[in-house]
Amino acid sequence: MGGFMVAGRRVGPRKKKAQRNKRYVAGANLERQIKTYFEKQGFDAVRSAGSHGEFDVWADNGLVVWKVQSKKNMTIEEANVLVEELAISQQKKFEVINHPIAIFVCQGIKSGVPYGVTRLIVPAETTARLAEEKRHDKERTKDAANSGTKAASSRNNTRRNK
Repeated sequence: MGGFMVAGRRVGPRKKKAQRNKRYVAGANLERQIKTYFEKQGFDAVRSAGSHGEFDVWADNGLVVWKVQSKKNMTIEEANVLVEELAISQQKKFEVINHPIAIFVCQGIKSGVPYGVTRLIVPAETTARLAEEKRHDKERTKDAANSGTKAASSRNNTRRNK
């Protein structure tokens, strides 16, 4: 404590008020805005305040879990590198992922919408199922096309025979 006492009153320089770290406040505000955005979209969102973990906000709608790292004023190149590092980290931690995870490095908010770089991690079973469905769709399309040409050619043959 600076200063000295005269007649029961403090005289001299006063103790400076603790100033908040401006970068911390800006980052915390961005995290709150991200959380609010996801809640408005129907997600259950949680902000991890002061945890210094990998992610600042988690949002879940039952289909996809969004894990968000907010980095204000980060370049797109830096964001791409960070999102890849986070994706690799998540894949190592969770060898078996049973639901899609979207990893989002948020660089800021424009017009109330967060922007940044996203990387989607899809479970291996889901990827295999989607590939199988795509293969079946191609086969059905091919069969439909073949049966359509067969029907047309059989009509032409019956007309010729008459």
